[in-house]
Amino acid sequence: MSKLCASGRVAGAVLLAGLLAGNGCASTSQGTAGSPPEKRNPVMTSPMYSAVAELAALDLDQIQPLQALLGTTLQAQDSGQGWQQRQAAGGQLGEVALARVELRSPPAGQAGSPVLLLQLAQPQPFDPLQWPGAQPSPPRPDAPDAPAWWELRLQRSAVVLGLDARQQAIVSISVRQQR
Repeated sequence: MSKLCASGRVAGAVLLAGLLAGNGCASTSQGTAGSPPEKRNPVMTSPMYSAVAELAALDLDQIQPLQALLGTTLQAQDSGQGWQQRQAAGGQLGEVALARVELRSPPAGQAGSPVLLLQLAQPQPFDPLQWPGAQPSPPRPDAPDAPAWWELRLQRSAVVLGLDARQQAIVSISVRQQR
């Protein structure tokens, strides 16, 4: 009889533990004193946001660190307007492959801010929650093919996320450094 009672108690304990776990009462992710689990900040888990933030913090006038960060070599091009223009086919922004990179800088001694334009090799899913502080801008009504975009400030840079026609994926990124 004691064998039967002992196995019954074990089975009862297993059943109770299963019920509690199923209802979330025995979850290890619970905080102290029954408080709900911590919610993860989606920004902290977005490698693309982290890579863009690192890029926005970089001085765009420093070509070597920029090339190292993007894994590419920027070649000087003639802009025909006095601006310094450098381009590269391909590159990498964190985990995201780039199809094209272009850096436009004002002529030495003239006012203006450098602008970095990145065209992504593959569209990346866009989730506004992963871009805190970003403000949407609708497509221009006078330009039927103009895409929508989201703009945010990171460090001392204005970052523009260019979206696809369905406004569900990022297809380009531009960074304008404020002086």
